[in-house]
This record gives sequence, C-alpha cells and structure tokens, in this order.
Amino acid sequence: MIIALLGEATDPQIRHLHHHLLIAGHTPWVANTSRFGEDWSLAFDTHSFEGYFVINDRHIQLSEIKAAYWHRYIQPKRHDAACKSRLTDFSSALNCWFHYPGTRWVNGLEAVRYHQCKPAQLHHAARLGAQVPRTWVGNHPTSASHFCTLVQSPVIKPVHGGEVASRLTSNSDATLLTRLARSPATLQHYVPGTNV
Repeated sequence: MIIALLGEATDPQIRHLHHHLLIAGHTPWVANTSRFGEDWSLAFDTHSFEGYFVINDRHIQLSEIKAAYWHRYIQPKRHDAACKSRLTDFSSALNCWFHYPGTRWVNGLEAVRYHQCKPAQLHHAARLGAQVPRTWVGNHPTSASHFCTLVQSPVIKPVHGGEVASRLTSNSDATLLTRLARSPATLQHYVPGTNV
C-alpha cells in the first residue's frame, strides 16, 4: 500500500514516518509539493475522476495511494512574470488529489484550512475550557476602536499568525487605522508573561 507524506524528505518528522512505514511493510512516497512540475507530474481525467502521478517514469495511480499525511505544503518555486498565475495553476491541479475520494487524508485539507482559521480555533479552545483572552478579528475601524476601549492594553497581530504581537497604546489610533486599511488584523487583550 502506498502512503504519501506531504513535506520534505529531510524533515525529521517525515523521516520518522517514512522509516516506520517501511518497517510496517508500506510503500511511503514523500511528495515534496515544491518539486511538483519538476520531479513529478500529474495527469487527471475529470470525466472518470481518476488520475496518476509520474515520478521518474513510474506511474502511480491515485487509487494506489491509500492514505496521505499532510505535514507541509510547499509552493513550487517559479521566478517568472506569470509566477502568481502559475502557482495558482499548480495548487488547483493538486486539488484534484486533495479532493480525491480514494485517498484517506490524515491532517488533510480540511484540517489545514481549520488550522489557518485562528478565530475558529480560539473559539473552540475557549469552549473546551482554555482561558483565551478576549479577541476581536476584522478590519472595520470603528468596531476595532470600540474593542480597544473595552480591553486594557490591547495587542495587534496578524489574523493568520507569523508576526510578533505589538502593544497598542492610547496614542496608537493612527497606527491601528493604517494597519486595518492594509488588511484585517487580530486585536487581543494583553496578557503579561512569556510568549511561548
């Protein structure tokens, strides 16, 4: 049975899974999505909703891949003028596999999309009993200003993550408005302590 591992072959977690799948008698395939179009390709027929990958002249039917573990999706590297359009085409083509009903996904597309929705995660964590500071998400300036008056020492950070939170002060109105004009943000009640 072929089990795909989305990620890089050098990643410690992928190496660990690869090793144990071999021991269990499975055939692991490390699908480094950044190499899609270079080391491997896809052929998909929408009429039959079947397809296959070609890896080093070897054909692997989608139906042969019984399970897949989504560790990391890495954008294919393209450096030309049509880069954004081509990246979208690569992602859309791979979606044929991500939605293929014959592959059982572990940590699949739905889990990844949920992981990217921090507001839903915070709500879920609070429902499970975690202490979550009061949080606001959006880009509506009046609502954001109102939230800042409700909590003491709010912080601002990206909705998706990836940047350090910045504390807002009573003199930060212009900074807040500029930030919200650029993109939505997360405002949160400041909790003192060490960021882990």
